[in-house]
Formats: sequence, C-alpha cells, structure tokens
Amino acid sequence: MLPRLDDAPPAPAAEVPEAVELRSLISLQLLPPTTPLGFRWEAETTGLLLMLLELGLADLNDLVPRVGALPPAVGLGRAPATADAWTAQLSLSGEAPALTAKLTLCSGPENCRAVLAPVSTEAPAVGAAALVAAVAEAMNRAPRAGADGAWADRLSADPYAQLITGRGAATVYGLLPAPSQLGDERADPVMRAVLIDPTNPTAEWMRARRLLQLGDPAGALEAVTRARSGRAEAVALRAAEAELHAVLGRHAQALEGYQELERGLGPSARFVIPLSEAALAAGQAELAAARLDALPPAVLGEPAVAELRVRVADATPGDDARYDALLVRWAEAAPTEAEPLRRRVALRVRRGDLLGALELVPAYAPRGAEVEGQRLALALHAALGQLPEAAAVATALGEGALAGRLAARAALEAEPKADLSALAVDPDPGARLVAGWAALDRGDRAAAGQLLAGLRRERPHDPEVLALAAALSGAAADRAAVFWADPAFEGRLR
Repeated sequence: MLPRLDDAPPAPAAEVPEAVELRSLISLQLLPPTTPLGFRWEAETTGLLLMLLELGLADLNDLVPRVGALPPAVGLGRAPATADAWTAQLSLSGEAPALTAKLTLCSGPENCRAVLAPVSTEAPAVGAAALVAAVAEAMNRAPRAGADGAWADRLSADPYAQLITGRGAATVYGLLPAPSQLGDERADPVMRAVLIDPTNPTAEWMRARRLLQLGDPAGALEAVTRARSGRAEAVALRAAEAELHAVLGRHAQALEGYQELERGLGPSARFVIPLSEAALAAGQAELAAARLDALPPAVLGEPAVAELRVRVADATPGDDARYDALLVRWAEAAPTEAEPLRRRVALRVRRGDLLGALELVPAYAPRGAEVEGQRLALALHAALGQLPEAAAVATALGEGALAGRLAARAALEAEPKADLSALAVDPDPGARLVAGWAALDRGDRAAAGQLLAGLRRERPHDPEVLALAAALSGAAADRAAVFWADPAFEGRLR
C-alpha cells in the first residue's frame, strides 16, 4: 500500500552549498521516423521506442530530451532555455520483428553523426538501451550511476500489455489519433495499459502525463510514485515526482526530491530553477540564492531566472543598489514586461527619490504600458509640485476637468489672489475646493464659507476640506479635526 502523499516528512534544513561551475545543457529533440515501413503494429513499436529513448536519455547528465513538437515531460521542462540545440532523427529499416534503428544526431546541417542498434519488435527495450548508450558516448554525456542496467529492463511479461503501452505512447506523441474519450480505462490505451499490467512503470509514466493533460496533478503524482516503485532511480521519474509535489504546494517534499537528484547527479543546471523555487517556497532563500548565483551569466539573463532572482532577493533583503541591479537585469531580460520597471519605480519612491522615479517613466511605453506610465508621471509631477507639467499630462490623458483643476492650482500658487471663481460651479468637489482656497486667499470669506458648506456635506472627513474649515475659523477644534483625519497633514495647516 502506498503511503499518503501528505504524510511525507518535511525536508531538513539544507546547508547552503558553495557556488559551483555547472556543465552546459543540451536540448535534444527526438524526431519520429518520416518514412513508414508498413509492418503490423508499426505505430505501437515506434511509440515504445520513442518512450524508452525519452526516458533513457533523461538519465544522461545535463541532457533534456523531448519528442517532436511536444514540450519536455513533466519534471524536465524547467531547465534554462540557454542550451545547445540538437536533433535526433529516428529511422527504422529491415523487416519485423528484426529491425535496425538509427538515430541521426545533428547540431546543425554540417555537424551530424549517426548511431545504430538492432531492435526487436518483441523486446524493443534492449535496442533502445543500446541507442541511449551510443548517444551518451557520441555526445559525451555520462549517465547516472547504474542507469544502463535499467534501460534494457523488460517492459511487461505480457506481450499484449506491451503492445497497448506502445499504442498509448503513440497517442501521446501524435503518431496515432488521440482517443475520443481521454482518460477512459477502456477507450484510452494510455489508461488501459496500466489496467492490463499495473507493474509496468513506463505505462504509469504515460498515465501520469495523460492525467496532467486532464488537469489531475494529484493523480499524476500517484502514478509517478507507482512508476518509481519499478524504476526508482530514473531521472525523469524522480524529477516528475519532485515537480508534481511543487505543483500541489508540497514544497518541502519537492525540495527534498531535487536535492536527491543533486546527490545522485551532482549539481546540474537542469534542475536549478525548480530547486530554487522549491527552496524559496520552503523558507530556504539562501539555498535558492546560492544555486541561482552558480548559473553562468547567459542563463542569469533569462527572464525566468532573472525574475526568480528578484523573488529570492525579496526574501533576503539587502542593499537597495544590489536589488536595483537585479531589477535592471530582469528588465533587460524581459523587455516587454512592465513589472520590473514598476518595482524600480517603487524602490525610488520608497527612498523619496521622486525625480529618479520620474526619469523611468519613458520606459513604460515600449513595454505596452504607456497609459500606466502617463498616470505615474501625473502623480509624480503633482507630488513634486510640478503642477503645470501634471496638467499637461492630464490633458494628454483626455482628463480635461483634472487638467483644469491642476492648472487652477498652479495659477493659485503663482498668484494667491487669482480669480478662480469659475471653478465654484464645477460639479467636481476637487475643483470647488480649489475655488474655496482661492476665495479665501483673495479675502472673500463669504464665498469660501459657502463653498465649504457644500464640501463638508460631500466630503466630511477629507483633510483638505477640514483644513479649509480650520483656515476659515482658526478654531483649535477645527485644527484638531485635521490632525485626527490625517496626522501627516497637520504640518501643512496655515
């Protein structure tokens, strides 16, 4: 009986490792055969081969396999994008059941090499294992310890179960049409393969992928856990289990899974991003920082990595200059995102550097946030007392009434006795407040009092309205009312 997933012990506090130099990554795209041979069960045999190759190749250090146009399998798709891109074209020749499988490995049109192995349609795992071993040698990527002994493991003692496993894989990889009833144990060969032989770990791996497709990560995790009971050390399965723990919010278990991978493989760029996210979520931000800092500069400039580094810095506060440098890196890595720019502005506002924040406003437009940038400029100009500039921005935003009020305030500051009586009939309370102050400043206390009466009905707790009342009356009670409404406003009382 499987243990309850939520009974897993929390990950122990990890010692923060020293930064290490990580090996370069290889992204290897497995391409299905383009020329069919026409033998019976060809799609099923090809599906089995691709499944076995994808599973086995994941055991090679710093290699990320994927099949065709599909993304990498769960657990393998969080690697940095900065990788050497290779293709591996699979082709078959001969007559069933004795075939020859060839993988043509290419990193470009003029850099190709081929590896071959005999493959039996009755026991394809042996031939697939030989191909994986040949790829490891050709690409100088050592497998995890003991991996080669598992690659050739028989899929199932039941030939029919093996056939249905291949059929299910063929539907996952697009070699056969997807069943009309995804997830049905009789109509969907992915699910049926496990029903026929529950001891087949590769069938459980395919089932986990189908369950994810159906939006069931908890079921997928149970399937991967069962798969690991048959192939405990397979990197693809261990990584899938760790990622699914993270998806389900079990960050301590996810971190332990990734650290287990590191203990078996050594530090690897393949899992730095998910390991760091799990460490951060599990309250071990220093571990996350150490792992991210070990990445090469090119990888540190990737959007996902740059954003994650900022999130880690949020949890490990340091000096503002370093934090701003991380935000700059994120902004450069993600030139269409506004969030890093927002954070740079917020940092300057928090430090009281409003002019510095204003200097960043032009960068909003190229990130698709021009209006947001204009509204920020409006607020900053107003906060800096640059009322004519604020009025000009309000006009550009199509907010004529606001522009008029700002222009009126600017005129009032330039000439305290300016006649702004036209604002007295403005439906906006803010405009009438400006008119009230203008009336008071030119000595028309009656007009100011009349405007104040209406404003107090509409905005009884507005500190600016209360301040106008205090200025008119000079009463201590009115001044105290301003203080209670906004303690920070009292210092601006007249």
